[in-house]
Amino acid sequence: MLRGIFFTLFRIANADYFLRQKTPNQLYILIFHQVNDSGFTFYPALPNHAFEQICKFFSERFNVIYFSEVADYFKKTRKPGVIMTFDDGHYDILENAYPVLKKYKLKFNINIATESLETGLPQDSVRVYNVLNTTEKNEYINTELFSEPIKISIDKKLPTKTEAKFFKLFKKIDKKQQRMLADDIVEKLASKTTKFSRMLSRDDVVYLSKNGAEIGSHTHSHPLLPNIDTASLEFELSHSKKVLENLCGKGIDIIAYPRGMYNETVIQKSFELGYKYILLTENRHNVINDPEKESSLFYRVGLYHKTPDESLAKVFGFHRTVHGLKNRLRRG
Repeated sequence: MLRGIFFTLFRIANADYFLRQKTPNQLYILIFHQVNDSGFTFYPALPNHAFEQICKFFSERFNVIYFSEVADYFKKTRKPGVIMTFDDGHYDILENAYPVLKKYKLKFNINIATESLETGLPQDSVRVYNVLNTTEKNEYINTELFSEPIKISIDKKLPTKTEAKFFKLFKKIDKKQQRMLADDIVEKLASKTTKFSRMLSRDDVVYLSKNGAEIGSHTHSHPLLPNIDTASLEFELSHSKKVLENLCGKGIDIIAYPRGMYNETVIQKSFELGYKYILLTENRHNVINDPEKESSLFYRVGLYHKTPDESLAKVFGFHRTVHGLKNRLRRG
């Protein structure tokens, strides 16, 4: 409640971010994952009302464009632009987000992890969060998968800390081990109320592609790309691209890296395979000063907050500024 009031007052104090609407050559790219009213603690969804208010705000004050329009757009104007992106491929993109996007006539991008088109299941990390949201147990213990035993407390009062512990564990292991770990967590922690996120089907992707979505790849099985070998990297990037091109009948030149993680090898291989737009995270905006030399790397801001005002504050740099100040204070 108090958090919501704070960000409402912050928006008022910033006069509805009027100066941000006038700052030249800015490109704000938003990331959404799930849009629904589940109210889950782990991997929280953006509530439907917050999503609609965000869409209304940007439709009235900014030009919302596609990645394929970036160069031409900034050749014609210095007015800031916005791109709306969705990662993973959850069904609520079609069920909840698309009607709002259509209502406000907004262009949008969806990045699909193509394994879900085969299995109907969400990515391993999302399966873990689905289980954590409903488990009745308060810790995960594993003494078999790795050389050192694992014991992680599940604290629903401090979900970000719990998520960070699981993510740190996933970062240490390869794709095969990640799958084994996710399967083990499901087996040991899932309850009778556990339901896995519904994902877009092939027909859904085709429908959205024909109705305003600019489709991109989110790899095939959603691994942490710096953790896998060269052959697996090429498969993840090329197979997902081929699947989506065959499905949509058009070239796919957008790649969104899972968790925004990459290294030079990942970027180089992406270019070699024909990707033009590489989507990162890092919660910062882009500056397009020279559209003739348009960057291929684009930063994005992840939105999952309960209120539209907090989401807008994050888009326009509040959270990044606060985190920067905290880091400086810690250092000295």
